[in-house]
Amino acid sequence: MEQKHERPEFIRNFKKPKATEIKHINGHWYLYERKTRYDPSTKKSRKVSGKLLGTITEFGLVPRQAKVTDAFDLEVREFGAFQYFYEHTRTMREKLMEYFPGSWKRIYTIAILRTVYGCRFKRLEAHYQDSIASLAYPSLALSPSSITQLLRDLGRNREAIRLFMGSVRGDKGRYILVDGHGILSSSKTVDHAQPGYDSRMRYKPQVNLIYLFSLGDDCAFPEYYKQYGGSITDVAAFSDILAEAGVCGDEATFVGDKGFMSQTDCPFLEDSSLRYIIPLKRGNPYVQGKVPSEPLQYAFSFTYHGRSIFASTFAFGDCTVHLFRDTALYDSEMGNLIARGEKLVPTGNALHWSDTTEMGTLSIKTNRKEL
Repeated sequence: MEQKHERPEFIRNFKKPKATEIKHINGHWYLYERKTRYDPSTKKSRKVSGKLLGTITEFGLVPRQAKVTDAFDLEVREFGAFQYFYEHTRTMREKLMEYFPGSWKRIYTIAILRTVYGCRFKRLEAHYQDSIASLAYPSLALSPSSITQLLRDLGRNREAIRLFMGSVRGDKGRYILVDGHGILSSSKTVDHAQPGYDSRMRYKPQVNLIYLFSLGDDCAFPEYYKQYGGSITDVAAFSDILAEAGVCGDEATFVGDKGFMSQTDCPFLEDSSLRYIIPLKRGNPYVQGKVPSEPLQYAFSFTYHGRSIFASTFAFGDCTVHLFRDTALYDSEMGNLIARGEKLVPTGNALHWSDTTEMGTLSIKTNRKEL
């Protein structure tokens, strides 16, 4: 048989095992398995090369190095965020163990994952599998249906919720009550879903949530919440939630929105002896006719986030009203007014310019005269 390559002496002297063959590839000599396989087309057996056995060198056969398999499966999981919250929430974790012994791990894990990822409940299980939480608290049931059942059971355990919130509240001395948040509900099984007023005047069944926050030096911390029927006004619920949370009325300040200052809420608020800070609608009698026409006519000025703010204060018998003028807000509102007028002029319907003295202003009413 004709040799395509001249075989060196170490190849000629190499004792080839049975059922093998030597191949010359790119200047190197290799030893392969040799097999025979029947070919139906020729009805004969033909030679077939098998797997590589090694490299033939002057020093003999160098066996092929077997591929080293991983001794373990490599897994990548989120660690830093979970570890951070774990280290800083020891007290909360211990209180959850005390008041929710059967479900505290799921409650705690869900709270951290929702804080880190801001995800919906249906995505929690995927984030849980990718987090070190799945190793710290393995085999937690976090499927959408499991979480639904957990929330249902948790919501019914109001006594444990109340005790838990009371145990972590502490004695901070400064609190704010936030205007109630109405949640529309068509459920026939939710007792608190009652027809009530909302900003759109729909009077549909809804649940009203009231929140209590504590004030620190540079932050606000959620302390307490309670749900009420949609037919119960916020002011009527304030005294109840403060009593249940063990907070004195002079320690809390209510912060509302413009929609809160209705004719029905004002008398309740004034009679409740609760401290409050509430923005007023424009055109209110407290500042009507008292708005300076020029920014420099305000009592004082300051900057807020790079914006020029001018302010004046008006004292009344039972309250104080602070009037602010934001120059950036004024420019924006005036620009919108001019743009609307330009659209109407070609049609012959010129825009009737109303009183623009309150443009860019915000007035706030409070009975905290020290502010």
